[in-house]
Amino acid sequence: MIPASPASSSATDGPSRNHFECHPIERGELHPLRDTCDLTASEVPILFGFGYESLASFVLRKRSGQKERLVSPFVKELCERGHALEGPSCEWLDKKLARKHKIAPFYLRKTDVDGVPAVFGASPDAIYDDELLVEIKNPLNDTDMGPKHVDDRARQKWWQYWLQVQFQLHVSDRQDAVLCVWHPVLRPRMWEVRRVPEWWDQAFLPAFRKYRQYVRPGLGAAVVPRWPPGYREDVYAWSDHI
Repeated sequence: MIPASPASSSATDGPSRNHFECHPIERGELHPLRDTCDLTASEVPILFGFGYESLASFVLRKRSGQKERLVSPFVKELCERGHALEGPSCEWLDKKLARKHKIAPFYLRKTDVDGVPAVFGASPDAIYDDELLVEIKNPLNDTDMGPKHVDDRARQKWWQYWLQVQFQLHVSDRQDAVLCVWHPVLRPRMWEVRRVPEWWDQAFLPAFRKYRQYVRPGLGAAVVPRWPPGYREDVYAWSDHI
């Protein structure tokens, strides 16, 4: 792993103003500043067509001011499982990397997009030496996935995680992360995810601009964004940077 530069209090990324912050957080806690964010890392995959919520549902919820979506029993079980297994997962990763993790803070990136203020948040599961982010996933029954997996569901799942981690890196101003998929019985998997500088301007900001157009108050329920044909292929194209 190549060491990364610690997050700075402020930085400039192209023409945009950027201010980076980190706030202490306890394991399993949702930081109050989460509600001040335009988007958080776990929400970003939805903009690209990945995750448990459709883009239309997500936009309507955000437009109405609803903070959290009504989760299915399956998703609730996944979340509870993740909280319970996060500790054992980090212990396994500590041994694998011969390092000792710490609980990562809640990161904020305050910036402007086209002259309009925007706030983005991210809360990785852990961090090593204030430089290497860790995101842990604990699936119920399968750890077999990858960026070029022959099974489309397994490939989609991996890219959902990659989008979340890539956003975390840009919000925290870090360069490297570890994506760990851990199960107490099945074979654990681990990938290094490196920050792709051009992803922010070429992929995320266009998606965010489109999203922001549809969350303005006063729009009718029928006015929701649609993904264009082949939208996931645009995400898979980033495999050249892995």
